[in-house]
Amino acid sequence: MSLALIELNDAEIKVSIQGDLISCHPGTAILQPQKLLIGQQAHEQARLQPRLRKNRFWDQLSTEPIPDATALVRHNADLAFKQLEALWDEVKTRAEGIIIAVPSTFTKQDLGLILGMCQAGEIPVRSMVDLAVLTTSSTTVNRAAFYLDISLHQTVLTEIKSGVALTRGASHVLSDTGLFRIMERCANALADQFIQTNRFDPLHEAHTEQALFDQLDDWLNDPNRANEQLIDVNLQQTSYSCTATLEQLTAACSDLYPTLIQGIRGASPGKNQILVSHRMLKVPGLATSLALLPDTELTYLEADATRSRFAALEKDLFSDLNKVSFITSLPVHNQTIEELDTPGSLANDHLAEIGTHMLSGHIAYSLIDALPEIQALLGETTKLGITEQGDLELSPAPVTTIRVNTEPLITARILLAGDIIASNGQTFTIISVR
Repeated sequence: MSLALIELNDAEIKVSIQGDLISCHPGTAILQPQKLLIGQQAHEQARLQPRLRKNRFWDQLSTEPIPDATALVRHNADLAFKQLEALWDEVKTRAEGIIIAVPSTFTKQDLGLILGMCQAGEIPVRSMVDLAVLTTSSTTVNRAAFYLDISLHQTVLTEIKSGVALTRGASHVLSDTGLFRIMERCANALADQFIQTNRFDPLHEAHTEQALFDQLDDWLNDPNRANEQLIDVNLQQTSYSCTATLEQLTAACSDLYPTLIQGIRGASPGKNQILVSHRMLKVPGLATSLALLPDTELTYLEADATRSRFAALEKDLFSDLNKVSFITSLPVHNQTIEELDTPGSLANDHLAEIGTHMLSGHIAYSLIDALPEIQALLGETTKLGITEQGDLELSPAPVTTIRVNTEPLITARILLAGDIIASNGQTFTIISVR
């Protein structure tokens, strides 16, 4: 059996197996006195029962009592636990365990709570992985890169360090505006259009408000959405409709964009690559604002980037874990790096490909998973490790003479594909396995 992947972005919590999407749910609940609705079922009634709606339990994960607690739900952690249980129920006959991909803003306390929930519910967690790293590892990442993503209640920019491994850096909350507030802004703009054209306010009645939000959801979630959309709601056998435009929605949200752009420029000065999640494209007009960023390369990621990358890595990186770990570094995806100061390197003065393995005889040792074995081959006094930038760095040994590309190793240097290392009377080659 395979492992299931759960992507914990509360705007769309996705469950997949072997790259196939099983379900997608928002982090939303309807907390009734004797009953709890969770996920998509709750989302479909969120405007019908707004006072009972809960959608911050992942954003504010804790065991602090909530004001309207019930015998079933005491705090936000209980709501999160109920959603995890429901997600596991969907796949437990097909999966031997789960991998949870968590946003970069989750704290160690959050991770501990999640693991505790899973243990209490007998949900077999094999590992946790940073969502930003897993998603961005699906594409080529430059050395100076950032991942831009949005959830229900915030927009986040995460630094991605690319070297021999892809590693998560600092995470910056750019705004407390997420898709929930964006949707509210857009719905209000549509309501104004209805009032002007029909003298009818769809937000005045719960079921017409729900119908309006449902159609708005469908429109913005369509990657091939049209610039215009007919919105139709019914009240007491009377049909009301209006034609909405993306320009209207963009205008409704336009005052939010300067804060995001300023936040991006403040967190990522200079020439950078911004890797943009597919969720950001649900924000009308934002792509136009992002295109105005100077000296910035924009890379838009597909909706299936995370689960397809997990499917490619599952067998090698996740299946053999003996204990639950939190993974913040992953192998690069056919990477190249620029402008490395590596005198004597075979790749100097042009694009140099990052190595993934060290070849010893006929055996290739992974530079990510087999560092202890490589250390033993090179000599116990040799220092080999991953830098904060994700590069593989080799330092000279006090006793053993080490040569890289026939030159004595005097100071620490970054190793690249093609480098030849001589140590302990043996020769090793850094190679890139695709």
